[in-house]
Amino acid sequence: MWGNQFDNTAKSTGPEIWDQTEGKVNGFTCSTGTGGSLGGVSDFLKGKRKSIQIWAADPPGSVIYDFIKTGVISTERKGSSVTEGIGEGRITDNLSGSEIDDAVRVEDEGSIAMLFHLLYEEGLFVDYRLL
Repeated sequence: MWGNQFDNTAKSTGPEIWDQTEGKVNGFTCSTGTGGSLGGVSDFLKGKRKSIQIWAADPPGSVIYDFIKTGVISTERKGSSVTEGIGEGRITDNLSGSEIDDAVRVEDEGSIAMLFHLLYEEGLFVDYRLL
């Protein structure tokens, strides 16, 4: 059996966010691996309220970042990252056609600093490979 996480368009995170915030959400951001979380949440939340901002937060070398910024798929990666599985090199079915408002590049140093902040200041353990 193959889950095909890159092109599986089943979506559940958007409704969970909407329900748990009682619709009091103004924006959402995440990094992209398969694009499922970003695309699925965008589709759901934008369907609820178009003014909700959806942003990608991807590392150097992310083709998704460049695509959102320019509308063109780059054939060249411009950098690399320690964030395993993040910064996909193509637009997957999960992300295709989703309305993403903007993107921000998150350097490894910032990701690692936030990891330690979450651990020591918030008490949340986050594996750097999930950033």
